[in-house]
Amino acid sequence: MKKIKQAMVVSVILITLSLGAFSQTSTSKTEKIKTLMELTGSAKQYKQMMDVMINSVAKTSPTLPKEFLESFVKEIDFNGLINEMAPIYDKHFTETDIDGLITFYQSEVGKKMIDKMPIIMAEYMPLVQVKMKAVTERLIKAMQEQQEKDKKP
Repeated sequence: MKKIKQAMVVSVILITLSLGAFSQTSTSKTEKIKTLMELTGSAKQYKQMMDVMINSVAKTSPTLPKEFLESFVKEIDFNGLINEMAPIYDKHFTETDIDGLITFYQSEVGKKMIDKMPIIMAEYMPLVQVKMKAVTERLIKAMQEQQEKDKKP
């Protein structure tokens, strides 16, 4: 059961990190997207999310060495994720949208949003963890039941 849980956790982490799908974006728009992501501290936020995930996994899977989980984080180029995310932003926002977002995040309320978001997320994550724990436990149980059924002739 622990091995299945550990495999699922590692799989979730790898899937989360496998963002991509490049598209054609104008250099001007791409630069604006990168500016927006720098303003919002995207790389820092990705790092914080991974730290929260690692801590959560470490708590729910105490037999899994924390160093093992941290080794995944060390391999991630969080600034490089910005380049990978640019096509996704391009897909969902026009250049005018990006300009508006930059203006917003340069405003006082936008700066406050950037400042408060990690605090809000830190308060929100325990709620998510409780819900995910229940879902994960049901999923593991269902997988174990299926494995038992598969073993029977």
